[in-house]
Amino acid sequence: MRHFPRELVTRPPANGPYAVFALTVSCFVLAHSVQFGKVSILALYAVWLVPVVVEPRILLRHVWPMLGVLGFTAFAFASTLWSDAPGTTLRAAIQYGTTVFCAIVAARILSPYGLVYGMLVGIFLILLYSLGIGRYDFDVVDRTYRFVGAFASKNQLGFFCSLGMLFALVGMMMKGVSVLHRGFALVVGILAAGVLVRTQSATSLATVVPVLAGAAGLFVAGRVAPGPRLVVVGFAALALTVLLLFALLQGDADESFLAAFGKDTTLTGRTLLWAEGLAAAAERPWFGSGYNAFWRVGHAPAEYLWEMFYITGKSGFHFHNTYIQAAVGVGIVGLALLVGTVLAGLGLAVRAALRPRVTADAVLAVALVVLLLLRSFVEIDILYPYTVGAFLFTVALLRLASPQASVVLAPAPRPIRIGYGERRIVLSARRARAAL
Repeated sequence: MRHFPRELVTRPPANGPYAVFALTVSCFVLAHSVQFGKVSILALYAVWLVPVVVEPRILLRHVWPMLGVLGFTAFAFASTLWSDAPGTTLRAAIQYGTTVFCAIVAARILSPYGLVYGMLVGIFLILLYSLGIGRYDFDVVDRTYRFVGAFASKNQLGFFCSLGMLFALVGMMMKGVSVLHRGFALVVGILAAGVLVRTQSATSLATVVPVLAGAAGLFVAGRVAPGPRLVVVGFAALALTVLLLFALLQGDADESFLAAFGKDTTLTGRTLLWAEGLAAAAERPWFGSGYNAFWRVGHAPAEYLWEMFYITGKSGFHFHNTYIQAAVGVGIVGLALLVGTVLAGLGLAVRAALRPRVTADAVLAVALVVLLLLRSFVEIDILYPYTVGAFLFTVALLRLASPQASVVLAPAPRPIRIGYGERRIVLSARRARAAL
């Protein structure tokens, strides 16, 4: 690798084309790995192993945040020792661990521009692919047809629409971006909003609207001093709390809200799933039955729930709650690790929102953490291997944990002193670091 131009892969802004390519591949694979199988997973591994092979030292900087995001992953591996299905747990833990590893590499080499526009290209292709498939699915629970495109669930497609709208907002509001780039971001945002309306995904719509409003508000509030900004944020949170309490006290307000999204008071059967999940967690409360060991063919409780919810394929189903799903698989101990990671991410998000200078990178990371936190009560985006939620949650945590080095550059080789030419190269490298 002596003569390989490493900066084309590992160092912004030179690695911009590679960053967009790698994120496009990753986004599409994480969306459709079930359809395209092992070859697509190998492509995901390849695009993030190349930077490590080219420059291994990218993993030797800011180690503590990296170890922090690996805590739950390590416990998922450990649960193989007491799992009801050790082979299933080990395989799932390896898949989850490699997903987190790819995200760690991505967080180390991507500039804010590479992250935003790489994701926009990937989401744009995903939405076009789903529109090309054009499939509607009949929901046997709420007896309606919903647009699912190339996905198995409207909520999966809705999540990518939410991400498309969020990345589009950040892409349009970033500084130093050309009109062409802003126009592309606007197109993706409009397309994502249109597809989201077609999916009628209540989860995605109810979570992305406040997150978009908060992200836009943070861009504006970033121009205000941290002290007054804290007061504004505090009053906004208080006003929202009072509004929610007022709504809850209005008799049938909850039923009216759910009816607006076509839901009943069971959240289309989710409360029934939660009850079954809590009962399963109570049987092995401390360490669980093993990461991902519950949902397997032949396991009587899983078979019962698959039959109840008409899941004939016996795959891709879960408890629709991150914390219940974790409690069943890894028990109270593993759940505590996961909750600690989520709370750490939330704390880092609050710290980033109150810094003297709020960058677009910080706004995006904060918005991703908040979006995934809101969705965690009804989905398991951050808990499942080969999912864009687990990938982006890790990226967001590492960006927030290292605010002075959102892009971690590998140490450059010691230069050979060649006079004025070397001085010019050194000054150029310093300017590149300053631009980040």
